[in-house]
Amino acid sequence: AALATSHGEVRARIVDISAGGIGFVLDPVLGLKAGEKVMVRQETLGEFRCIVQWALHPRYGAAFEPGASPSRAVCAFYDSLPAG
Repeated sequence: AALATSHGEVRARIVDISAGGIGFVLDPVLGLKAGEKVMVRQETLGEFRCIVQWALHPRYGAAFEPGASPSRAVCAFYDSLPAG
């Protein structure tokens, strides 16, 4: 995924996703703080705004901003996974 931050755009690896937010890993050189806003772009999920909730560098958790949740895309993503 691509994250647009106050530091510019960076690449991130999404490691967790739910109806309420995402978990991601960033390059260790960049650090984010709780409360920072980011814009996430991912080809399957689209583009959406998040607010960093916790930071355990280089892992982060962010909540989707109200009204910005890609819930339909998240549901479609889960539905596309193999059962089991």
